Amino acid sequence: MSRKPQPFYSENNQRQFTGDCHAISPSRAKSGIAGIVVGPAGVYQKPISAVRITELLLFLYEQPKVNENRKLLRRCDIKNEAEDENVNGDGRRVLIVEDNPVNQKLIRRLLEKKGYEITVANDGLEGIAAHESVRFDIVLMDMQMPRMDGLTATREIRQRELNSGTHVPIIALTANAMQGDREKCMQAGMDEYISKPIDTKELFRIISRFHDSK
Repeated sequence: MSRKPQPFYSENNQRQFTGDCHAISPSRAKSGIAGIVVGPAGVYQKPISAVRITELLLFLYEQPKVNENRKLLRRCDIKNEAEDENVNGDGRRVLIVEDNPVNQKLIRRLLEKKGYEITVANDGLEGIAAHESVRFDIVLMDMQMPRMDGLTATREIRQRELNSGTHVPIIALTANAMQGDREKCMQAGMDEYISKPIDTKELFRIISRFHDSK
């Protein structure tokens, strides 16, 4: 038997919505009303995963411009929240080089739950600077970013590693998924390749392969 949908309430305890789908306006996001869907931007249907709930909350509370919110919501590149229970980050340092704020936060939270220490860079230039200042165990590198793309950043990191004698595993994150992309990543010096939208179980599987490089 399906459970009867429960109503939502605002901060003054006024009943707002009842049903399987609920709408909430971004302009009222700070009024205390909670919901499952974003009216003008999109609709989420039950059952809804924790990843999608997190995405919605980030959309409502942490992004200032409504028009940009809608673009970011549609651009979220996490496909599901399946996890490998055996994965343990054990304090390993991961650098996320990604320009999409929603993806940054979702990937960060997924990895932090597993015990990884996370640093975020917004583009290739910031990624190179972070790599110079901290010894990371793994780098997740988006392919398309402003100022400097992932391929260029990876080549620069590999060039600098020639002097230091180190090698950090770099995993490409790409939304293109076109023939030849993997070869381009490997030629630039990347170690592995994940297509967007990211399957989190696949992400954990690939990351855990490089645990021994710590």
